[in-house]
Amino acid sequence: MARKKKPVIKGSDPAYTTDFRAGFKAIPTNMPNLEQKQEAVKAPKEMPVIDNASKPKAPAKPVQKRRTTTPQAEQKKYVYLFATPQKAHMQDLDELSKKGIEAKDVARIAGRRANSIFAPSSRYTAPKDVKRLSSKYRYTTTKNVETAILNELHKSADPLNLKSDASMLQGQYEKIFWEKMEEVIQELKES
Repeated sequence: MARKKKPVIKGSDPAYTTDFRAGFKAIPTNMPNLEQKQEAVKAPKEMPVIDNASKPKAPAKPVQKRRTTTPQAEQKKYVYLFATPQKAHMQDLDELSKKGIEAKDVARIAGRRANSIFAPSSRYTAPKDVKRLSSKYRYTTTKNVETAILNELHKSADPLNLKSDASMLQGQYEKIFWEKMEEVIQELKES
């Protein structure tokens, strides 16, 4: 179906005008006129001059610039990390879900344990090419990482600086996450 075309107006019509003041009549009010108001305003009184020469002057204090960030904060950066359980973990997670323990909760426990011991290194570890579960089982977190480590990782593995900081650390973090995932699954199976 074709669209309706917009009507084209040609020429000007005196019945339609953009002058909104045309035909405007002032309504009488009890407000004073602007001219009367200006007359009513008096010039401000002059302030008396005080001789400050007789008072001793205090020494001027040097002005210190305020730091917006601390030197330690400048050397670190928050990096968004994520890890997803492998498809090999699915059978164990199904068994645990029959016990009433959700797979996302298992991933959360494993992720917290992995995050507590994860110490990024400047040696790049490529993420393994394994089949992972869907992103609904993904554990996400942030980690405060030194910028020197991130710069070293980018120099060694990504000289064009195309990859994100998270992808530089993904291989290191997933390895620890999967180890903790297996530990948590074993603990929960035994209990």
